[in-house]
Amino acid sequence: MPREKKGNSSKFLPRKERLPIEIALLKLHSLLTDVWKIDEVEYVLVDELAYVLQGYEVLGTEMESGHIDVYVNPTVVPWLDKGERSIIPPKDSQQMNDWLWA
Repeated sequence: MPREKKGNSSKFLPRKERLPIEIALLKLHSLLTDVWKIDEVEYVLVDELAYVLQGYEVLGTEMESGHIDVYVNPTVVPWLDKGERSIIPPKDSQQMNDWLWA
């Protein structure tokens, strides 16, 4: 029997065509610095993509899926920090809307 999906996935946008990494990174930078007013020294790209941008060849599912890992100083996000390892904008917040439409 298929597993029932949890959460309210209907709020997420239909799957978009993948952007070239250069454009995706520019949009991410703009969201963090221009929209959320997070200084460039308060976030960093990590894991596979960071290695690729440094010239390493990285293979695997994370690279195939276009996954981007970003560490952000939790004290500078524009919502209440709950001390979580993963910093995700709160459900139904303007920041989640920003994220979905970036």
